[in-house]
This record gives sequence, C-alpha cells and structure tokens, in this order.
Amino acid sequence: MQTTKLKVNWSTSVTVITLTTSVVLLVATGFMIKLLYDNLGSPILNAVFVIIVMGTFLYLALQLPRYIILTDDKLIVKKLFGTFSIERSKIKHIESYMPDSSEIRLFGSSGLFGYLGKFSNAKIGSYRSFVCDFKQAFLVQTFGGKKYVFSCENRDFVISELKK
Repeated sequence: MQTTKLKVNWSTSVTVITLTTSVVLLVATGFMIKLLYDNLGSPILNAVFVIIVMGTFLYLALQLPRYIILTDDKLIVKKLFGTFSIERSKIKHIESYMPDSSEIRLFGSSGLFGYLGKFSNAKIGSYRSFVCDFKQAFLVQTFGGKKYVFSCENRDFVISELKK
C-alpha cells in the first residue's frame, strides 16, 4: 500500500463553537489588556487571566488534527503542530464510532477546534479523542488496552485498510 492522506473535516457544530468562542475570548482578552493598560483592577490578576486564556487557546489550536495518514506500518495524525501515530501491528480492533448520552469530557475541548483530549463513556471507557466530526469518527483499540477515536473523510476506507 502506498501512503494515503485523508483530510479531517469540521462539523457544523465544531465550526460554530470555534468561531463563537474565538470571538468571545478575543473580546474578553482585549478587555483585560485594556484594563491592564489603564491600570484598573488587579494588574497581576488581569495578566494571569490573559496568559491562561491565550495559552489554552493556542494549545488547543496546535492540537487541531488536520490529516490522517495511512502508511504500510502506521496510522498517523498530522496536527497543526506535531504528529501522533500508532503502529498498525498494535491495532487490535477498529470500528466506526458514534458517541452516546454517557459521553464525558475528562480533560480537553468539547468543540473548540474539535473534540480533543481525554474522554470517557459507559460503553468503551476512557479514550483519547482527535475528532472534528463525529459523523466521520472511528474507534481504534490497541493490544495494550488503549483506545483512540479519530475522524477523517472516508472513514470506511480507513477502517477497511486498517483491518487488512
């Protein structure tokens, strides 16, 4: 098999959440910077707020999955900054995935730049998520017991390729 690159698409909800939250955070940060400039309120508290908000925003943006790349020996997630990979030989099970009402975010983002981070649900337990559209999501379980949920265009192709 040659290398296959599949785009990670955003759902409408991820797009709306990201745009809305980005605007709110930028306005709030601008307001806090103005307070710092005008020496109103607590300068240290304002500076800490700006640093935390912008740091969190930047971190989540850098974790944004852009592509899923399949090679002969790996499944690779190309993020805005960096990559995450799983060796194909370590994949025990793969199937399409749809969240249910028991879905809980343990750490990460529930819509801002995608559903990224550590999640859990009653059916599969704890898993790491790299999802931007649950309609294109698939679950990967490794022999080591780790679980991951990814999304990309043409997930059925990915599932069939990884089952080979």
